Amino acid sequence: MADDIKFVSVSFIKMKEKESKPVPGYFIHADDDGNPIMTDPVLIPIKQNVNERNETWKGYIKVEKSGMHYFRIDGDDTLTLKIPHAKVDITTGGGSLTTQTAQANLERGFHYCELTYNNRAYKPENKSYEGCIAIMSTAEMPPEGKYVKNDTTKSELASGAPMTLYQIALGCRIDWPKESVNLPSPIKWYEVYNDNDGNPQKKDSGSIAGVTAAEFKQIACIIFAEQSQYNEQEYLAIASVFRNRWGRGKHGSLDNRTVVKTVADDLTKKSWASIGGTQYQKAMEGSLNPQECPNLEKAREALETVLGMEEAPYTYDRYVTHPGSLDSSNYVTIGGHDFYKNNQYRSCDKPDWWVE
Repeated sequence: MADDIKFVSVSFIKMKEKESKPVPGYFIHADDDGNPIMTDPVLIPIKQNVNERNETWKGYIKVEKSGMHYFRIDGDDTLTLKIPHAKVDITTGGGSLTTQTAQANLERGFHYCELTYNNRAYKPENKSYEGCIAIMSTAEMPPEGKYVKNDTTKSELASGAPMTLYQIALGCRIDWPKESVNLPSPIKWYEVYNDNDGNPQKKDSGSIAGVTAAEFKQIACIIFAEQSQYNEQEYLAIASVFRNRWGRGKHGSLDNRTVVKTVADDLTKKSWASIGGTQYQKAMEGSLNPQECPNLEKAREALETVLGMEEAPYTYDRYVTHPGSLDSSNYVTIGGHDFYKNNQYRSCDKPDWWVE
């Protein structure tokens, strides 16, 4: 709900490299259909007004490509334009419609902008008029209007589309997939058992084609919660552990009769201690702070990368958090985790004797 949204006014917010959206930790306020909710246009047509009027527009200019931007403001009495990050600060004034211009080289991202308007009531009332407009262009300075000193009734506002501003809020909004994410090739598995005479027999078979949108989010949140301090190779290795368990059987008490037949089979607290923990819950709820949120986005990217490969970049299927007692020849340390060289899950590939 809008009442729960924490709008921000920081002077500059970076933009994602491949999308025209704020970096993780911030999001553009939008309606239920995903359309940005913009401020009202910075425009008050020229008309008589015998009462004092004050208006304010606050929000962000979205700059998708760095470059020069040109601004023109008209106002009777005063219209002020401030863009702190670009050091733009101009004001009209003079008792009738006047104009001011500015230009600034804006870098790619979101620039906080504030416009304030004030119109004072005049005597005689037939001379008390109001009007303002703010126009931005990336091509050239917007053409001027018509400015008759001490007579706004004979003046004209500059022509052009009035500025509107984006509303940006604090929050961890990740672009989670809306549909299932398929693997390049399905992971096929074949489950067998030994009969009383020790002869292998068929039990079951199937395949894992990919992950659902809900499973994708849960796995990414687990990757983040397992190691909230970002390390690219560590995130890729943890994502690999997930993939390397699918369609395989675990040694020990869970023998080859117990296959990880579905992605959900491995999404348990028994398999992943972080499930149910504070960081995991915050990630799932979208309540991470702006410092934590970029790492959840990196976890999402790591999982997306691993799922898009024919094989996981690492062969590990288990790890511990720096126990200190392991024989270093048995594991590889990546970031804050020690990944076992010897796999715990064994292949459930199709046996030579299996006939469909």
